[in-house]
Amino acid sequence: ELFKNTGQACHKESYRVLKCQGFNTMDNIKIPYVPELETCCGCLSLRQGAKVFGVISLMGSMFMCLEIFATIVTISVNRNYVAEGAGILFYAILVHSVHIGTSASLLFGVYKERNKPMFGWLITAVMVALLEALIVPSIYIRFLVFYKLLGVDYKFVLVTIIMLIDDIYGWLVVYSYYRSLARPRQGYVLKIDSPMDMEGKKF
Repeated sequence: ELFKNTGQACHKESYRVLKCQGFNTMDNIKIPYVPELETCCGCLSLRQGAKVFGVISLMGSMFMCLEIFATIVTISVNRNYVAEGAGILFYAILVHSVHIGTSASLLFGVYKERNKPMFGWLITAVMVALLEALIVPSIYIRFLVFYKLLGVDYKFVLVTIIMLIDDIYGWLVVYSYYRSLARPRQGYVLKIDSPMDMEGKKF
């Protein structure tokens, strides 16, 4: 009975301490083999870099929503092309719309120095990068070739590659800052009073 009561007391006290420390799995996710940066571009802190990339992603997703919508309207004159690409472009608008929300949440997390609001951005940023790398560029290129606006100059491909590199580096900066905010919580000491001490406190 004594060991049972001791175990229950330890469990309750452990939960209380962890709750007070704000421990949550979303606060401390470490991805294997992903490097963690110390600075942003060698001249800014991770907090400043996360703020910069948060603003870039917010404005960039707003611009992409408008641009993709304009593209859908423009290519609507060709019914065959719409059947092939418009559905994916609508999906891209949906992803970027969600990314606008997570970018705002990221900036809030940076301002409050809390990493939990940043978690959603880390997910949607990967989805946006995949869209930019695999889906949206191919549709744009086929559209430009179809209307003979591209020719043999693949500048759009170069722009896409630059945007992808920016997405990857920005993700690493935000992820590193996210991890840096989690580190202080890893060093706390879990102190549990013994049942004898707890009984003494009652008196």
